[in-house]
Amino acid sequence: MKKALFFLAVLFTALSVRAEEPKAKSKPEITVPGNLDECFVELQKKLDKPTLEKMKKGPEQDMVLYHHGLGTWIRNNWGLWSGSKLRDWFTSRGVRHPDDMSSIILRSFWRHLHGKPLEVEKQAKAHRRYWAVRKMPPAWKCPKSKEPIAVKYGLRGTKEDALTARYLRVGYCKQEKEFYVYEPGKGWHKPEKSVLKRIKQLEKKGTHRLVEAPLQESSTTGRTTKDRKEIKRTPPPE
Repeated sequence: MKKALFFLAVLFTALSVRAEEPKAKSKPEITVPGNLDECFVELQKKLDKPTLEKMKKGPEQDMVLYHHGLGTWIRNNWGLWSGSKLRDWFTSRGVRHPDDMSSIILRSFWRHLHGKPLEVEKQAKAHRRYWAVRKMPPAWKCPKSKEPIAVKYGLRGTKEDALTARYLRVGYCKQEKEFYVYEPGKGWHKPEKSVLKRIKQLEKKGTHRLVEAPLQESSTTGRTTKDRKEIKRTPPPE
């Protein structure tokens, strides 16, 4: 009898302690916006005051610093990879890569905070052009040897305006020992002297792992740190 009472007492104590345990806090529900205006509302809720103040004081170019961190959170939680009404909003405007979507969101949020025009279509057009000029050029045969040209890396212009910056694809004719470049709208042609000089600079450094490089060499160091550290982005689905 005493043993039974002892076990009942232990059981009662355990249940009492468990009942007093604090309940785990539930994760705050995430509202997925359906357009840019709704993005601004949700970002105003999510971001703390110091972060908002930092965005207000900094230039628009600094929003690229949020590509990781805040940008990753946006891409993962607002369905830019997996699918959502916000993703559909962007794809209807020809923007298909989640990185491009979060870029437009962040830049537009900066403009919203500063009362500037969003220019969404201009931003979307720049991202569409980014992928369009980077498509693999059509097959082409070298003028003298008639061998297929070996397509190599890309050369991007360094202008701030993504709508007008040049983009060239370098090709090489092994038997002729000649370089050619492909430029959208112009086709394959021999590079001008300044471009050929840049190609030879890169070739001297070694280009077996090079995906893309700036068209102009850095004026301070003789090279750019991105020559070999270019991140190869996977093209968005058509």
